[in-house]
Amino acid sequence: MALASPKLALPNAAEQLAFRCVDQILRSDPVLSGLKVSFRSWTGAPEDILDPTFATCPYLRISPKSGQSKWATEQQHQVDLVIGIQVAVAGSDADQLFNFWGAVRTALFPRTAARLVTVQGMALTAQISKSIMTANGYGFSVTEQGLRMLIAAGTVQLVLLVQTP
Repeated sequence: MALASPKLALPNAAEQLAFRCVDQILRSDPVLSGLKVSFRSWTGAPEDILDPTFATCPYLRISPKSGQSKWATEQQHQVDLVIGIQVAVAGSDADQLFNFWGAVRTALFPRTAARLVTVQGMALTAQISKSIMTANGYGFSVTEQGLRMLIAAGTVQLVLLVQTP
């Protein structure tokens, strides 16, 4: 259920289209969708603000982060949209975390020709000219009940070329 917040009567910006494109790529990935992942992507749902718990693993949240913007040409602005990615798995088996992070990376940068065409088509529609995985990070968490989770956090940078006449 979405929170009761006002919706502004504005057209979709390039950043919004690109962020939702990444969300859709991850949610539609055949490997990730088979895992029953708890997705969080700032849709207005109350659970968007909740950190991962043992019960919500496997957990994946994407969050917009600040990036840079600059002129690319007289009619295009290069907007670097940085998206934070956080994943968590239950337990303390690092292999599970590495494999989950690898599945996220593969969803964004597919290896199969058919999925690559699908993802590139989605990215083109969202004006994403290039994507770069910019950081990986691994860590762990122990709950008050002694339950263990492994957590990875990283970023993907999307380069958007926005028409600015």
